[in-house]
Amino acid sequence: MRLVNSSPRKLGHAVTSFTGIVESYDPFATGKTIVLNLEAWVWDCDKSGKRAVLVLASPSPQNAAIWTSLRKRRDEFACHAR
Repeated sequence: MRLVNSSPRKLGHAVTSFTGIVESYDPFATGKTIVLNLEAWVWDCDKSGKRAVLVLASPSPQNAAIWTSLRKRRDEFACHAR
């Protein structure tokens, strides 16, 4: 994974974001190689006293429609009451 140089914020918290690719295999069904595109956000939530880590993963390219849905869910996640 590589660090993304942008500075997103989540509910006022500074976020460290990463992007990358995982090359693995499907050990359960096919045994075939699988390549997953990843995005990860990490931030400390001072209101809850927790560190949040959200990882989005899909074999689809990051400009595919599924990423719109994944990013929407990431954006809806809250580490504390709003």
